[in-house]
Amino acid sequence: MSLTVNAKTYNNDVNRGSDIMRYTGPSHTLSANDFIDLGRTAPKKTADYAGKGRARYKLTRNATNGTVSVGDGIIDCTVSLPVGMQSSEMDSLITDFFTWGLTAAAKAAFKDHDILQ
Repeated sequence: MSLTVNAKTYNNDVNRGSDIMRYTGPSHTLSANDFIDLGRTAPKKTADYAGKGRARYKLTRNATNGTVSVGDGIIDCTVSLPVGMQSSEMDSLITDFFTWGLTAAAKAAFKDHDILQ
């Protein structure tokens, strides 16, 4: 299986456990990271709560200052949804978050590490 992200293809590479799968990207080499980890955590029930299912998306890509590696850039997103949440509520929550994440204000906050306005 493969994933297509912004016209880049990430190919199934390494099963990192029963609930984590790694996909390597077109720029991945032995010395430069370019991968996506997809993970999940099953809900943990208690006597009075059905729990939350969790999904994780982690994108890691080697960054350079033109020619020299300066480390990895990482975006790590976890989604936690309670068992029994309506599909339409899930859609609304996810859409609102990712719509905001594409705005200029969100990009500036991420790039400048500025959360106070």
